[in-house]
Amino acid sequence: MVSMQENKKYMIRWLIERGITETTLAEFNIHIGVHPILHECIFIPVFDENGNFLFNKYRRNPIESGGVKYLYDK
Repeated sequence: MVSMQENKKYMIRWLIERGITETTLAEFNIHIGVHPILHECIFIPVFDENGNFLFNKYRRNPIESGGVKYLYDK
């Protein structure tokens, strides 16, 4: 079984391999967390054009297959 820390490292590496830099992750507060449905997943905050937080978008752990790939708060 893979630990949450190993999963977190994998998901961050997965994002970086797709061109999302560590600076972008930090600037937009993209992080790994636990969602009640997706479990360990990528949290992607969504902001309006003025920088106000609107809702979170969640991307399932890329190592998993099947089921929903993305969920939204709204």
